[in-house]
Amino acid sequence: MDLSQGKSIRLLVIEGDEQLTAQIYAYLEPLGYVLDSASNGMLGWQRAVSEAYDALLIDVMLPGMDGLTLCRRLRTESGSEIPVIMMTSSESVENRVLCLNWGADDFLVKPFDFLEMEARIRAVVRRAVSL
Repeated sequence: MDLSQGKSIRLLVIEGDEQLTAQIYAYLEPLGYVLDSASNGMLGWQRAVSEAYDALLIDVMLPGMDGLTLCRRLRTESGSEIPVIMMTSSESVENRVLCLNWGADDFLVKPFDFLEMEARIRAVVRRAVSL
């Protein structure tokens, strides 16, 4: 899925902060991304396992089910290989390693630049398509 070839990337944003979700939409939709969102971990789980997405953008701190548990369940219970980028407020190496060890493909430390976010989304989708 490469936007330069006229195909839209379908992204599920699982984020409890409505303002950040709105900012992500405002940045990515004009670029041609097709976005869905969930404001808590349980709704994110339901959407992630029932619909087709090219990538997931998941916050670590979610109500209902935290992002790490959601990511782990996607990998172990559903067998999903969909690319996952975790969003975290922690800059600690331990937190980043934890995200990767629990199944994330990449991570963003909040606050992040939206240009970097988009580049990371493209990179994980590109890698998944080439496998």
